[in-house]
Amino acid sequence: MMERPTESAHQKFSDELLQAISPNRLEVDVDLPMLSGSDLANLKKILRGEVIPPISSDKKRAINALTRSEKSIEASNILARIVSDTQETTRIRALAALNLSMMPSEASEKILLQNLTSADKVVQAEVIKALGRIGTAEALDRLKALPSPDNDFVRNQLSFAKLAIAFRSSSEAGNDQDAESILDIRWTTHAAKTVEGRQVRENMDAIWGSTYGITLNPDIA
Repeated sequence: MMERPTESAHQKFSDELLQAISPNRLEVDVDLPMLSGSDLANLKKILRGEVIPPISSDKKRAINALTRSEKSIEASNILARIVSDTQETTRIRALAALNLSMMPSEASEKILLQNLTSADKVVQAEVIKALGRIGTAEALDRLKALPSPDNDFVRNQLSFAKLAIAFRSSSEAGNDQDAESILDIRWTTHAAKTVEGRQVRENMDAIWGSTYGITLNPDIA
Protein backbone atom coordinates (compact mmCIF):
# COMPACT_ATOMS: atom_id res chain seq x y z
CA MET A 1 0.00 0.00 0.00
CA MET A 2 1.41 3.39 -0.99
CA GLU A 3 2.07 5.76 1.91
CA ARG A 4 1.32 9.47 1.82
CA PRO A 5 4.45 11.42 0.81
CA THR A 6 6.41 13.11 3.56
CA GLU A 7 6.76 16.88 3.82
CA SER A 8 10.22 16.69 2.27
CA ALA A 9 8.69 15.01 -0.78
CA HIS A 10 6.16 17.86 -1.01
CA GLN A 11 8.95 20.38 -1.42
CA LYS A 12 9.84 18.83 -4.78
CA PHE A 13 6.62 20.11 -6.34
CA SER A 14 7.27 23.42 -8.08
CA ASP A 15 4.81 26.29 -8.18
CA GLU A 16 4.53 25.81 -11.94
CA LEU A 17 3.44 22.18 -11.55
CA LEU A 18 0.99 23.00 -8.76
CA GLN A 19 -0.46 25.78 -10.90
CA ALA A 20 -0.97 23.35 -13.77
CA ILE A 21 -3.01 20.88 -11.67
CA SER A 22 -4.78 23.25 -9.28
CA PRO A 23 -8.60 23.34 -9.48
CA ASN A 24 -8.54 26.95 -8.28
CA ARG A 25 -6.67 28.58 -11.18
CA LEU A 26 -8.64 30.73 -13.62
CA GLU A 27 -6.46 30.15 -16.70
CA VAL A 28 -7.73 27.83 -19.42
CA ASP A 29 -5.53 24.79 -20.04
CA VAL A 30 -4.02 26.06 -23.30
CA ASP A 31 -2.69 29.17 -21.52
CA LEU A 32 -0.78 27.11 -18.96
CA PRO A 33 2.92 26.34 -19.49
CA MET A 34 4.26 23.09 -20.85
CA LEU A 35 6.02 21.06 -18.17
CA SER A 36 9.42 19.42 -18.46
CA GLY A 37 12.17 17.86 -16.36
CA SER A 38 11.31 17.06 -12.75
CA ASP A 39 7.91 18.76 -13.06
CA LEU A 40 6.88 16.42 -15.86
CA ALA A 41 8.29 13.41 -14.01
CA ASN A 42 6.29 14.35 -10.90
CA LEU A 43 3.15 14.88 -12.96
CA LYS A 44 3.45 11.34 -14.32
CA LYS A 45 3.86 10.00 -10.78
CA ILE A 46 0.74 11.86 -9.69
CA LEU A 47 -1.32 10.42 -12.55
CA ARG A 48 0.03 6.92 -11.84
CA GLY A 49 -0.98 7.32 -8.20
CA GLU A 50 2.59 6.99 -6.95
CA VAL A 51 2.70 10.34 -5.14
CA ILE A 52 0.14 12.73 -3.71
CA PRO A 53 0.55 16.48 -4.30
CA PRO A 54 0.40 18.81 -1.29
CA ILE A 55 -2.71 20.59 -2.63
CA SER A 56 -6.12 19.57 -3.86
CA SER A 57 -5.66 18.76 -7.54
CA ASP A 58 -7.87 18.59 -10.60
CA LYS A 59 -7.23 15.34 -12.47
CA LYS A 60 -8.72 16.76 -15.66
CA ARG A 61 -6.17 19.57 -15.64
CA ALA A 62 -3.41 17.10 -14.79
CA ILE A 63 -4.31 14.93 -17.78
CA ASN A 64 -4.41 17.95 -20.08
CA ALA A 65 -1.05 19.13 -18.71
CA LEU A 66 0.48 15.76 -19.55
CA THR A 67 -0.99 15.76 -23.05
CA ARG A 68 0.14 19.32 -23.66
CA SER A 69 3.67 18.68 -22.38
CA GLU A 70 4.68 15.34 -23.88
CA LYS A 71 3.63 13.14 -26.78
CA SER A 72 5.21 9.78 -25.99
CA ILE A 73 4.53 6.06 -25.54
CA GLU A 74 4.96 6.54 -21.78
CA ALA A 75 2.30 9.24 -21.72
CA SER A 76 0.06 7.04 -23.88
CA ASN A 77 0.40 4.21 -21.36
CA ILE A 78 -0.59 6.51 -18.50
CA LEU A 79 -3.70 7.60 -20.39
CA ALA A 80 -4.43 3.99 -21.31
CA ARG A 81 -4.52 2.95 -17.65
CA ILE A 82 -6.96 5.75 -16.91
CA VAL A 83 -9.27 4.90 -19.83
CA SER A 84 -9.39 1.23 -18.83
CA ASP A 85 -9.94 1.90 -15.11
CA THR A 86 -13.64 1.24 -14.49
CA GLN A 87 -13.26 2.62 -10.96
CA GLU A 88 -12.38 6.03 -12.41
CA THR A 89 -15.09 8.59 -13.14
CA THR A 90 -16.70 8.73 -16.56
CA ARG A 91 -15.53 12.32 -17.02
CA ILE A 92 -11.89 11.47 -16.46
CA ARG A 93 -11.93 8.26 -18.52
CA ALA A 94 -13.59 10.08 -21.42
CA LEU A 95 -11.01 12.87 -21.35
CA ALA A 96 -8.14 10.38 -21.28
CA ALA A 97 -9.65 8.57 -24.28
CA LEU A 98 -9.95 11.76 -26.30
CA ASN A 99 -6.43 12.90 -25.37
CA LEU A 100 -5.03 9.64 -26.69
CA SER A 101 -5.76 11.05 -30.15
CA MET A 102 -2.91 13.51 -29.57
CA MET A 103 -0.38 10.82 -28.65
CA PRO A 104 1.71 8.61 -31.00
CA SER A 105 -1.02 7.25 -33.24
CA GLU A 106 0.00 3.59 -33.60
CA ALA A 107 0.10 2.88 -29.86
CA SER A 108 -2.96 5.04 -29.19
CA GLU A 109 -5.08 3.35 -31.84
CA LYS A 110 -4.40 -0.05 -30.28
CA ILE A 111 -5.44 1.21 -26.84
CA LEU A 112 -8.56 2.90 -28.21
CA LEU A 113 -9.63 -0.23 -30.08
CA GLN A 114 -9.30 -2.20 -26.84
CA ASN A 115 -11.85 0.17 -25.29
CA LEU A 116 -14.13 0.51 -28.30
CA THR A 117 -16.92 -1.59 -26.78
CA SER A 118 -16.82 0.09 -23.36
CA ALA A 119 -20.06 -0.34 -21.43
CA ASP A 120 -19.88 3.35 -20.51
CA LYS A 121 -21.50 5.07 -23.49
CA VAL A 122 -19.85 8.42 -22.77
CA VAL A 123 -16.42 6.78 -22.74
CA GLN A 124 -17.30 4.85 -25.89
CA ALA A 125 -18.32 8.07 -27.65
CA GLU A 126 -14.96 9.68 -26.84
CA VAL A 127 -13.10 6.56 -27.97
CA ILE A 128 -14.96 6.73 -31.27
CA LYS A 129 -14.24 10.46 -31.58
CA ALA A 130 -10.54 9.84 -30.94
CA LEU A 131 -10.44 7.09 -33.55
CA GLY A 132 -12.01 9.54 -35.98
CA ARG A 133 -8.94 11.71 -35.48
CA ILE A 134 -6.18 9.09 -35.79
CA GLY A 135 -7.74 5.79 -36.85
CA THR A 136 -6.49 3.74 -39.80
CA ALA A 137 -8.22 1.28 -42.07
CA GLU A 138 -8.13 -1.26 -39.23
CA ALA A 139 -10.12 1.11 -37.03
CA LEU A 140 -12.55 1.75 -39.88
CA ASP A 141 -13.23 -1.99 -40.19
CA ARG A 142 -13.83 -2.23 -36.44
CA LEU A 143 -16.14 0.77 -36.47
CA LYS A 144 -18.12 -0.64 -39.39
CA ALA A 145 -18.61 -3.86 -37.42
CA LEU A 146 -20.19 -2.04 -34.46
CA PRO A 147 -23.97 -2.33 -34.12
CA SER A 148 -25.82 0.94 -34.61
CA PRO A 149 -25.80 2.72 -31.22
CA ASP A 150 -29.11 3.48 -29.50
CA ASN A 151 -27.82 6.88 -28.43
CA ASP A 152 -28.09 9.61 -31.09
CA PHE A 153 -24.90 11.33 -29.95
CA VAL A 154 -22.84 8.13 -30.13
CA ARG A 155 -24.41 7.26 -33.48
CA ASN A 156 -23.43 10.65 -34.91
CA GLN A 157 -19.89 10.29 -33.56
CA LEU A 158 -19.65 6.87 -35.18
CA SER A 159 -20.81 8.17 -38.57
CA PHE A 160 -18.38 11.07 -38.51
CA ALA A 161 -15.46 8.91 -37.36
CA LYS A 162 -16.02 6.43 -40.19
CA LEU A 163 -16.18 9.24 -42.70
CA ALA A 164 -13.04 10.96 -41.38
CA ILE A 165 -11.01 7.75 -41.49
CA ALA A 166 -12.35 6.95 -44.94
CA PHE A 167 -11.18 10.29 -46.31
CA ARG A 168 -7.71 9.85 -44.78
CA SER A 169 -7.30 6.29 -45.98
CA SER A 170 -8.75 6.94 -49.46
CA SER A 171 -11.13 4.06 -48.95
CA GLU A 172 -14.25 3.38 -50.95
CA ALA A 173 -16.29 5.43 -48.48
CA GLY A 174 -14.27 8.60 -48.90
CA ASN A 175 -16.28 10.42 -51.53
CA ASP A 176 -19.00 13.06 -51.59
CA GLN A 177 -21.88 10.71 -52.32
CA ASP A 178 -21.00 8.41 -49.44
CA ALA A 179 -20.59 11.42 -47.14
CA GLU A 180 -24.10 12.56 -47.98
CA SER A 181 -25.44 9.09 -47.29
CA ILE A 182 -23.55 8.51 -44.03
CA LEU A 183 -24.12 11.93 -42.49
CA ASP A 184 -27.42 12.86 -44.16
CA ILE A 185 -26.01 16.15 -45.45
CA ARG A 186 -25.93 18.20 -48.63
CA TRP A 187 -22.73 19.89 -49.73
CA THR A 188 -22.32 23.62 -50.30
CA THR A 189 -19.26 25.77 -51.03
CA HIS A 190 -18.12 28.76 -49.00
CA ALA A 191 -15.13 31.02 -49.66
CA ALA A 192 -12.76 31.30 -46.69
CA LYS A 193 -10.92 34.49 -45.81
CA THR A 194 -7.22 33.98 -46.51
CA VAL A 195 -4.81 34.46 -43.60
CA GLU A 196 -1.11 34.60 -44.44
CA GLY A 197 2.37 35.06 -43.06
CA ARG A 198 3.10 35.68 -39.39
CA GLN A 199 -0.54 35.36 -38.29
CA VAL A 200 -0.71 31.86 -39.79
CA ARG A 201 2.38 30.72 -37.91
CA GLU A 202 1.10 32.22 -34.66
CA ASN A 203 -2.22 30.44 -35.09
CA MET A 204 -0.50 27.14 -35.87
CA ASP A 205 1.74 27.46 -32.80
CA ALA A 206 -1.40 27.87 -30.67
CA ILE A 207 -2.85 24.54 -31.84
CA TRP A 208 -2.20 21.75 -29.36
CA GLY A 209 -5.17 19.57 -30.24
CA SER A 210 -5.77 17.22 -33.13
CA THR A 211 -5.53 18.25 -36.79
CA TYR A 212 -7.33 15.05 -37.87
CA GLY A 213 -4.28 13.89 -39.77
CA ILE A 214 -4.22 16.99 -41.97
CA THR A 215 -0.81 18.59 -42.64
CA LEU A 216 -1.14 22.36 -42.40
CA ASN A 217 0.59 24.69 -44.85
CA PRO A 218 2.86 27.03 -42.82
CA ASP A 219 2.25 29.88 -45.27
CA ILE A 220 -1.53 29.83 -45.63
CA ALA A 221 -2.54 26.99 -43.22
